Amino acid sequence: MPVKNDTDIKQYRKDVGNKLNYYRRQKGLTQQQVADILMICRTTYTKYETGVISPNLDTLIKLADIFSVELDKLFSVNEGDWYVKVYWFF
Repeated sequence: MPVKNDTDIKQYRKDVGNKLNYYRRQKGLTQQQVADILMICRTTYTKYETGVISPNLDTLIKLADIFSVELDKLFSVNEGDWYVKVYWFF
């Protein structure tokens, strides 16, 4: 189901944040370590994980690389919905 309104966008950001948290923990990294690799403040990275803000596409690509996952693993989407959801996410 495509993202349609502000509530959907907030939930989608939260879903992506949960995935970032999951993959970070799987790698055994702290938020500070990931922030250092990305060269951003830890508080900014924390906001990604809590869904307060969304990382830009370049940062998402870097995160996928850090966590050794395909970019689409950071999105909880159905095939066919991906482009619609990514569009609304940003």
